[in-house]
This record gives sequence, structure tokens and C-alpha cells, in this order.
Amino acid sequence: MCGKRQLIDKKQTIVVLEDDDVMLDFLQKVLERFVECDVYFFNEPSKQFCNFIEETPVDLFIMDIRLKNSKKNGIQVSEDIIYKRRGSIFLFMSGYDYTPSAFSSLKGQCVYDFLPKPIDVDEFLVIVSTLLNVASSYKVSFKNTRIKPREADMDSFRKEYYDLLRQDREQIKQLKSMGIGQSATC
Repeated sequence: MCGKRQLIDKKQTIVVLEDDDVMLDFLQKVLERFVECDVYFFNEPSKQFCNFIEETPVDLFIMDIRLKNSKKNGIQVSEDIIYKRRGSIFLFMSGYDYTPSAFSSLKGQCVYDFLPKPIDVDEFLVIVSTLLNVASSYKVSFKNTRIKPREADMDSFRKEYYDLLRQDREQIKQLKSMGIGQSATC
């Protein structure tokens, strides 16, 4: 496609759960411009959201941790998703600091990463691309939700993800030092 930097070769599905309209609009513009995926946007974990994720194989969930108009935060919503689809992949975002212990309930259940706001576009795209590429290689988006990866599989998946992400981040640093890269944040 002209004007798009294709990060992923085949169609995959991303679900974004973000309650801030400005951030949701920003994510929509970035994902539509740079990522060749089917992307669905929700501003709350509504009945429509729940029905959608039960009926649709999802490769990556991108979600805000603090959901102002919801009884649950993003981590609690992800726990509900994992209960039905162990092995799901998440990218959490927040303008607030979170310690690794905040994610302790997810250990061994899924692969996830955390990105603080404001979001650096390059880092965001690298993380999304890496998560989707590794997910594709491990076929983690199970169409049959009764199939659950073992914890050892998830540990292997996480290790590969973090190794690839470290390499990608080093490459981004090199490109930025040469003056190449996105400068936008939100």
C-alpha cells in the first residue's frame, strides 16, 4: 500500500480498549497508517466488547490499565479474557506508574508488555510488530479456546518475544541516532 510501512505480512486481529477519546483517536490513526491488521476499537469493556472477543480470534489486545467508566481496570479485564483464552497477548498502557507486581496475576498465563504514556510512536510500533510476529510464529491466537498452551510454552514465547524486542529497540535507537524515525507522541 502506498504510504504505509507494512509491519506484518498477513492479516491479524488487534482489539484496542481505551477510554480516552483523544488517545483512542491517536491509536486509530497510527495503527491504520502503519499496521496491516484488522483493528477494532472499544472505549469500555461493554457487552458488545465481551461478545466480540468471544466470537473473534484476537492476536493482540492493546488496553489502557485505568478505565474510568468501568468497574474493572485493564488488568482485571485481561484476567477475564485469559480465563477464556489462556495464551492471549496484551500490550498495556497507562499514564500512571505501575510496578511489575501489578502484573503478578498474569504471570504464566499470557505474554504482555507495558508502555507508559505518553507513547513514543516508534517504540509502540516496534512492540506491536514484535508481539504480532511472535504470536504468528507460535499460533497463539487459538480459534478453539479449549486449547490452552502450557506454562512452559508461554515461558518460551515470552523469552523469544523479549529477545526480539531488545534487538528491535536497539535498531530503533540506531535509526533515531541517524535522524530517522517518528517523532510523535501522545
